[in-house]
Amino acid sequence: DFQIKMSGVPLILVLLFGSLSESVKIGGLTLIFAAILGYFAGKLKDDNNNFLFISSFIGLLFVWIAYAVVKVPALFIILGALEYVFSTIVSIGRDARTGRETANSGHSIESAVAIEFARGIGIMTGILILIFAYFITGTLPQFILLAGALFVIPRGLYAIGILDKLKVQISRK
Repeated sequence: DFQIKMSGVPLILVLLFGSLSESVKIGGLTLIFAAILGYFAGKLKDDNNNFLFISSFIGLLFVWIAYAVVKVPALFIILGALEYVFSTIVSIGRDARTGRETANSGHSIESAVAIEFARGIGIMTGILILIFAYFITGTLPQFILLAGALFVIPRGLYAIGILDKLKVQISRK
């Protein structure tokens, strides 16, 4: 979802509205709000409380769906701020779980290589989706932003620990 957000959203904004400048105040307030919520999310993760992570995951899915249908430039700014806050919280959950699993495995180098490889594959996939959509349509259709929601699902499920529960249930069968 990161690559689609970083490349797709700005390109679609340019195509839809010509250009759109974000306010420095909105960006600064978003960063401060995300930092404060990120701190509380970390404290909740330490206490094994997933409420904020589940809420952010659901919010992130709705933001990506809304990205695909909104037509008002101001809503893109609002959605961008919400996406940043929700994504920050979900990433804190993901990073906390990844750090714990890496430490428990005793294979820190192998884990780092696997994580970076997965990120590289994700970035390449996002870029290929955008290029493919452009070559098929001759433009960058806004609905392509729905792909961001698909990329959020595994990250969110991992951050809240559902993937581990699914893995345990599958291995028992």
